[in-house]
Amino acid sequence: MDELERGEKAASFQSYSYGLSDAEDITLTNWHATIIGPNGTTFDNRIYSLSIVCGPEYPNSAPVVSFSTMINASFVGPRGEVDLSKLPALGKWAPEHTIESVLKAIIEEMKSRSNRSNKQPAESAVY
Repeated sequence: MDELERGEKAASFQSYSYGLSDAEDITLTNWHATIIGPNGTTFDNRIYSLSIVCGPEYPNSAPVVSFSTMINASFVGPRGEVDLSKLPALGKWAPEHTIESVLKAIIEEMKSRSNRSNKQPAESAVY
């Protein structure tokens, strides 16, 4: 519930937002997130949509995170799935991690030298 409240009260200057996909989801399983691509990168000012599924073992086990908007990044698989182990800012998954920390780690990796110049698909492309 704390995560839901933080997502709903996120400051407007942040480059990400998140919340439940369905307000009626009392299990807090299915989430939707949006990231605005970081300035000075090929992701600059693009809007990326993600889905986040928190299984019954969350936060003891990591959520499943996938981009809905196509993206070319070293930490994203061919179907949009995010490999959390490739996010150095996140480190190994621990129960203290949150959806917010995952989104921040994704943005940091978008800014990294290995991703910041990757040629991106058309802005309207989706998985």
